[in-house]
Amino acid sequence: MIDSDEMNSAYRSALDTGTHVVKSLVKEPSVELFVDWSPYIGHDWSPLFNTSIHLNSLKALAKKLVEIPNHFTLQKQVKKLFDDRIKMAEEEIPVDWGFGEIICLCEHLNKW
Repeated sequence: MIDSDEMNSAYRSALDTGTHVVKSLVKEPSVELFVDWSPYIGHDWSPLFNTSIHLNSLKALAKKLVEIPNHFTLQKQVKKLFDDRIKMAEEEIPVDWGFGEIICLCEHLNKW
């Protein structure tokens, strides 16, 4: 059985010689899961596409998004989030990323 001084000495020696000290560390990557991305290089990936939404549509979607049943009580932080979303739709505060994402999703679902 190896004692702690021997373990420490072996560990320090491995560090000094540049040997891997983590036994489960992968020394060479497995290429079996590699993907050849070369067919996707050199193409124009920014086609023009209109992603705008009419302000009236945005306001209507935002209003629907925050509708809750009368008997339902929101947690304080969730109520603030809902209140902020209405303010964003009314242009009282800047739109944040989350609101933009959820309105985009609502708009796509609304078109179906």
